[in-house]
Amino acid sequence: MSGSGSHRSENRPLVFINYLNTEKELIFKYEDYEIVSQADSAYIWVKHGAFGFDILDEFSVN
Repeated sequence: MSGSGSHRSENRPLVFINYLNTEKELIFKYEDYEIVSQADSAYIWVKHGAFGFDILDEFSVN
């Protein structure tokens, strides 16, 4: 996925996950492009935010 505005040439990795039986898209920062795009799997840690929304707290890729 391309970046926005003046950063269109910077690819941002897009990962599809199944979260609570719903397909979701995670868009990572440009700086994480190489490690995320080469990964076979990813682990995410989620915390509960305001108004009951889940927030991505941390991630690790293998």
